[in-house]
Amino acid sequence: MSDVFHKQIELGTCDIVRMAQDFYGYGRWDAPYWFIGPEAGMGKDGKDNLVARYDSWKQLGCAPVVDCEKHHRGFGFTKWHDTTDMAATDSLAFRVSRGRTESR
Repeated sequence: MSDVFHKQIELGTCDIVRMAQDFYGYGRWDAPYWFIGPEAGMGKDGKDNLVARYDSWKQLGCAPVVDCEKHHRGFGFTKWHDTTDMAATDSLAFRVSRGRTESR
């Protein structure tokens, strides 16, 4: 059996349920803009699996919201989805149109 399968057994239902209940996504509660979308997809290469995502979330302290880049890098993911790029572009375009280009 694969190492991923064994790690999933070790992970246990309690840990998976905890992540499902307590992890809301990426960013910070006080952010001026929120992007709401579908759940995160998983890669087809097998490295981006629930165990890897849980381990990365745990390394970041199991917080309800975490830094997107740090979480993704924690399970070896470095290429962003087109949806993420479009959301960031839309946000910047909106801020520029409103004269709000300062960084936070």
